[in-house]
Amino acid sequence: MGQAAEATVLYMKEQSSSRRDGENQAAALKLEAQRAQLAAAALRAQIRLEEDEDEVRQRLPNATKAEEAVSLMLRNIPLDMTRDMFTRMLDAEGFAGRYDFVYLPLDFKTSANLGYAFVSMLTHRDAQQLRQDFNGFCRWCVRSAKKCEVTWSTAQGLTAYIDRYRNNPVMHDSIPEKAKPMLFEHGVRVPFPAPTRKLKAPRL
Repeated sequence: MGQAAEATVLYMKEQSSSRRDGENQAAALKLEAQRAQLAAAALRAQIRLEEDEDEVRQRLPNATKAEEAVSLMLRNIPLDMTRDMFTRMLDAEGFAGRYDFVYLPLDFKTSANLGYAFVSMLTHRDAQQLRQDFNGFCRWCVRSAKKCEVTWSTAQGLTAYIDRYRNNPVMHDSIPEKAKPMLFEHGVRVPFPAPTRKLKAPRL
């Protein structure tokens, strides 16, 4: 092969490598933009949730006391965690069979979670233990530096969550199973009670 041909081949290889580098950079930028959008959506959802929780908390009767509480809200959940990963984490941390309700809300468009979850425990003692263990928790099963924050939920107990969600659009047939709340008995998942009225499809 002559020098001119070798130079042409070398030039073509350099051009191909440059195109690949450009494509990789573009893909990385696109992924970073998607992650930023997910984080922004999760932040907006948490702000709305906090506003709703504060409004509901102001209407709660005085009989709802912290020493009777069994249900909690966990914030700063990594967006990559799935519902099954979340429950496996609870079990691995020693809470298997100690909760009867779990709900990790999802963004229906992206399937990423919204950064928070609700867990209802069987006893106040269990709830206190979960609150203690997960405040500041960061041993996630996905890569994340987030530290969990745990507060008492405004909805308290299994009955309150069933009443809140059994007729909620999130239980509509069009919603994937992985996006729905779960009930448990003795550590085994059980079906959610049927709705008492026709469910409306959620507005996506």
